[in-house]
Amino acid sequence: MAREIQMAPSPGRPFDGAGVRRISRLDLAKMVKIGTWNVRSLMEMGKLKNVTIEMEKMDIGILGVCETRWHGAGKFESDGYTVHYSGVPKGKHRSGMAVIIRKDIAEAIKQVTPVTDRIILIQFDAKPVPVSVIQVYAPTSDSSDEDIEDFYDNHEKTLRATKKNEAKIVIGDFNAKVGNLAGNVTGRYGLGNRNERGERLIQFCQTNKLIVGNTYFKLPKCRLYTWKAPGDNLNNVIRNQIDYFLINRRYRNALKSVKTYPGADANTDHTLLLAKLKIKLKKVEKVKPKRFRLELLKNKEISRKVQKTLNKNLREKSNQIDGTVDSGWAAFKEAALQTAEELLRQNGDRRTQKEWITDEIIALFEKRRD
Repeated sequence: MAREIQMAPSPGRPFDGAGVRRISRLDLAKMVKIGTWNVRSLMEMGKLKNVTIEMEKMDIGILGVCETRWHGAGKFESDGYTVHYSGVPKGKHRSGMAVIIRKDIAEAIKQVTPVTDRIILIQFDAKPVPVSVIQVYAPTSDSSDEDIEDFYDNHEKTLRATKKNEAKIVIGDFNAKVGNLAGNVTGRYGLGNRNERGERLIQFCQTNKLIVGNTYFKLPKCRLYTWKAPGDNLNNVIRNQIDYFLINRRYRNALKSVKTYPGADANTDHTLLLAKLKIKLKKVEKVKPKRFRLELLKNKEISRKVQKTLNKNLREKSNQIDGTVDSGWAAFKEAALQTAEELLRQNGDRRTQKEWITDEIIALFEKRRD
């Protein structure tokens, strides 16, 4: 009896008969790599540098990381990458999210929303539609059902904050197993058996019309697992798929591959999950604000000089004031900026922090990676 051969759906064909919106090839600039990784704390000295080295090696444009254990929310630059983070209040060090973005891609950011210490939303300007990336870190298996529902409630609210036509990408550690049971949001190539938390994730995907991208690509198991249990060894293999790459169904054809990279190393029990997508990000022109050395005003002599110069500049511009508030403000603003340019301007020789990660330390990273 001949063996029945089932063809995998092509990128242009729907999974269940529903229409799939195509992204025009004319609008696609290049492949963008987007990944997620539970790094098990970025509090260790040199850990962030370790992660950015891996990003550079693998040409990753956007990387969401879980369990940073940083407090508060904010942004900073590091080694050519922009880091946006969302954590817990000061004094606590648990959970925490961050998204590390390569400099050229960071120019396309429209808005950043730190939702909770488990959810952060970053919206990009892109063609043919905007792209929203949501990095999440679900409560662990020993958390209460109430914690899980709070997480998904916040997640629902975050998705509702995006526009209908946006390409929505949800990445992170969901601490759930969807398994290899194919359905309307999962493919046939998941790993293991579905558990209760996996059912909850499936329900969430169905409600929000998302698919679990890393279950649609036929790969060896070593490219599917995302976490190794503490007791895992060659004689007792305990590896699960609990980190996922979700994307709304209508833009599924932009997803070209999703797989794990066990060779990437950041001293964590999780494996880097990386997807390749074809999307075109727009460059948003940002006006850099002028920075002045206001700390110089603490010097009495400089302060007096600034005051004298400002008064002089104001007198010179008095003919621009026609008695209205707007004209008075415009004249004052122009005089103040002129004074600051003359006496408080940055001198352009700001010292950069000395790089403390040496070649020897990077060699140790490589040794551990091997």
